[in-house]
Amino acid sequence: MNATFPLTILPGAISISFFQPGFQDNFKEGWAHTKTVPYAIIVQPLKGSYTVICEGQTTSAGAGETIVVPANATVTFIHHGTKLLPMQARWLHINWELFNMTDLTNLIQIPLKITGGAGIRFGAIIEEALRLTSQPDKENLFSAARQNELGFRALWLVLEKSRLKKNVGEYIGGIERLRKVLTYMQTHLQTPTTIATLAAVQCISPSRFFTVFKNHIGMSPMLYLRKLRLEEACRLLLSTDLSISRITVETGFINQFHFSRIFKESTGLSPRDYRKRLF
Repeated sequence: MNATFPLTILPGAISISFFQPGFQDNFKEGWAHTKTVPYAIIVQPLKGSYTVICEGQTTSAGAGETIVVPANATVTFIHHGTKLLPMQARWLHINWELFNMTDLTNLIQIPLKITGGAGIRFGAIIEEALRLTSQPDKENLFSAARQNELGFRALWLVLEKSRLKKNVGEYIGGIERLRKVLTYMQTHLQTPTTIATLAAVQCISPSRFFTVFKNHIGMSPMLYLRKLRLEEACRLLLSTDLSISRITVETGFINQFHFSRIFKESTGLSPRDYRKRLF
């Protein structure tokens, strides 16, 4: 079923903020890898197979089949191959954002495994993305445009196989209504913030702001702000070599001890272990 949004979404409202293809051909037999990352994962085994556990679902995927994992979902990949034929896989890590505020994969129900013609087309997209990133002049205007094209082709395939979650219309309406304060929160992660400050940005009273925000977004303003800070911390840990102390400052946590405690509560790993396992 196609995931058709209940509100008018202009083309410019959707953007790609992260695009990273990859390939590996020496996975150890039986290796189990659990992670929660701030981007969607599209992965295909080329040789061998996966057992995948994600949000209460368990499935297996062999050559030609595709696993799609939403952003911020906890997933376990178990790798299967043999000594003579080690497992091989290729993947695309990607963020599709709506209004530069929320990952689209958090708004739709995506089947964990996709097979058939769509799986073949995902493979072609990932293969082309890998070719682009292997070129000596990969950081040019053509490559950037081509990456966007490939990213939106992948999004089309995901939407073809997905359906909207309940109450998405109300959620998107809430994002529109609260866009001013949501943008402020995203662009002021380093700034110490209170409910009163956020309410002033939205031009309503603190008590009214708290109620409106929670009704539309589904969590309190400060919990949502912590979520944004943790997602940015994950992104910085995975895509930069910034020190953990610097990331603490960049994401607005009180100190490194506080950051490490909250981060481990959320992901199950310390920031250092998260980077070591997933970088």
